[in-house]
Amino acid sequence: MPILAKFLRLLEFVEAAQDVFAFLVHPMGIASIAGTGLYFVLQLLDTETATAATLSSTAALTLYCVLESPKR
Repeated sequence: MPILAKFLRLLEFVEAAQDVFAFLVHPMGIASIAGTGLYFVLQLLDTETATAATLSSTAALTLYCVLESPKR
């Protein structure tokens, strides 16, 4: 029975993680990942924190707007 209880907890975790992955494939999630990734890359390149935050948030907002723009 302890094995079944652990397996049930694993399935509950997978179900909860599914919601997170569903968010990440939408435009808001893609823009969030891109902005966070760009921020850390800029930090690795010794950019000032305020500059890195401004550039990465601007890039994330631009990406989100491009992804959400109406298709012609």
